[in-house]
Amino acid sequence: MPADFCEAEGTIERVTPRLQHANSAVVLLAVKVIMTFLEKVSDADTERSLSRKMAPPLVTLLSAEPEI
Repeated sequence: MPADFCEAEGTIERVTPRLQHANSAVVLLAVKVIMTFLEKVSDADTERSLSRKMAPPLVTLLSAEPEI
């Protein structure tokens, strides 16, 4: 877990581009990291923005064909 808001924000910024990855496992891991670190985000606008960024990849994953 990150020690403070700045560390969490930096990690989230590095992980956010992975939401557009072609591999579904990478997208799911990015969502997991963002959701975990979202607890450390103190700004409501940032939290709302991150939630909006996660919605389209999750919808895409739900509508995709199962890989197994």
